[in-house]
Amino acid sequence: MPQLSPASGLFIFCTVLLILSILIFALNFCPLPVKQPQIPSQKLTHKIFN
Repeated sequence: MPQLSPASGLFIFCTVLLILSILIFALNFCPLPVKQPQIPSQKLTHKIFN
């Protein structure tokens, strides 16, 4: 039991860190593709085709 509880605590800590990192990643990268790259991609395609 004393060996199992620190391991489970570490496992929970790692999973919480992983979930937090995924949430931060999603918050940082989800709004950007919706707003920013549409305009540059259109400009790039216009530059390429013109």
